[in-house]
Amino acid sequence: MDYGEYQSPLGKIVYYTEGNKLVKLFFSDQLMKGCGVKKNNKQIDQWLDYYFQGRQPSFADIALNINLTAFQKRVFKQVMAIKPGETKSYGEIAKQLGMKTGGARAIGRCLANNPVLLIIPCHRVVGSDGSLVGYAGGIDRKKKLLIFEQRGNND
Repeated sequence: MDYGEYQSPLGKIVYYTEGNKLVKLFFSDQLMKGCGVKKNNKQIDQWLDYYFQGRQPSFADIALNINLTAFQKRVFKQVMAIKPGETKSYGEIAKQLGMKTGGARAIGRCLANNPVLLIIPCHRVVGSDGSLVGYAGGIDRKKKLLIFEQRGNND
C-alpha cells in the first residue's frame, strides 16, 4: 500500500492507495499507522485541487478500494447525494433509508467509520437541530468545510 500527502487550506491530507484505487483518506492529525511507500496519486491530487479550487469534482472520478457492508453502501450513497452547500441530518438520512427508532444513531456510527473523508462527504451530515456534531476531521474543520461550500465555492 502506498500513501500520498496533499496540503489543503484546512491542513495536510494523507491518503492510502493500492494501485490507482483509493483505500483511505483523512486529515494528518488523525493518527494512522502502517504507511507504505510515499507515492502521490495524480488523480487524487487533481480531485483535491478541484475541490479546494471551488470546483465540484465528480465522485465517480475516484476509483475506490474499500470494503463496505450493504448498510454502509446504502448510507454512503445517500450522503454522496447531498450537494455541496447543503446539509441533511442523521435522522433525515435514516428516514430516507426507511429506518425507524435509533436510525439516526446507526447512521452516525456508520459515518464515524467513513474511510474516505471528503470523497464521501460526511461533513454535510448534521444533528437534528442543525448542530455540527461527529466529524473525524474535527468539528472546527467540519464547520470550515461547510462554510467553504455554502459560500458557493463548489459550484
